[in-house]
Amino acid sequence: EPCEGLRHLTQVTVNDEVASRIRNGQRGRIADPGSASEALVAVTCGSDLLAMATLDEGVLRPRKVFPA
Repeated sequence: EPCEGLRHLTQVTVNDEVASRIRNGQRGRIADPGSASEALVAVTCGSDLLAMATLDEGVLRPRKVFPA
């Protein structure tokens, strides 16, 4: 499982539209940010690990995007 090494990070699951933006290194807004901000989160879509990103007030900013 690719997320095993990132288990310590909060996991954020995104829809296909946001996933497309994240895969291209662009920012993406999530519908329900829950907690205000996280220094670093693991971004997934379905079972795919997309990236590590910062989360600030509902906006994901990719820091490391993983190949598809």
